[in-house]
Amino acid sequence: MRDLDAVFGKEFDSKLTGSGYGLFRACGTGLPNGFSIAKFGAPFAEDSCGNLYTQVPDGSICFWDHETDDHTVIAASWEEFAIGCVEPKEVKLKPGQVKRVWVDPKFKPKFK
Repeated sequence: MRDLDAVFGKEFDSKLTGSGYGLFRACGTGLPNGFSIAKFGAPFAEDSCGNLYTQVPDGSICFWDHETDDHTVIAASWEEFAIGCVEPKEVKLKPGQVKRVWVDPKFKPKFK
């Protein structure tokens, strides 16, 4: 049985892809344009960028990238996925380490 509370707020390092994924949160309402449960699996979580985490009929866990429409298997089973979910690592930046950033202009009115 899937315990979603055990993975929300965590991140996952995939042994299958060698990449990290996260942070997980509950899915919003509705599905993104172009997303198909029949094609990509049943979504159970999303990240802050609009990508979805799904489980397909064979039980494997997949990552659906909303920008590329790529669907990648990241864990062979729910158990493998849940075991690999960990608390996010703290990122510490040194003074001057960030040279420049891009901020979406839509955020500007919020922060002035």
